Amino acid sequence: MTDLNALGWKLHDHLKPHRPRMFRQLRAEGRLNQYLLDQQWSISDSLASLEDQGLQPFEAEEMLRDRIYPPSEDDVPSLGGTLQPYTD
Repeated sequence: MTDLNALGWKLHDHLKPHRPRMFRQLRAEGRLNQYLLDQQWSISDSLASLEDQGLQPFEAEEMLRDRIYPPSEDDVPSLGGTLQPYTD
């Protein structure tokens, strides 16, 4: 992994256990590093924009929490999909 900052590594460390199929597929296709870099810069830009609008860093990060820590594959099999309801 080259050029990842702390945010990129947070995403990497979250994807590996919570979205393992996606993580393995991206790695097998040789696209994992580029995906992480793209997400890292996109999220960083969004954080900066929110902070420019007057939010505190922790508030901006909370607003983007689902992009930094995407839901598990069990809850949302396809990113951008709907959260699966809880069943017992």
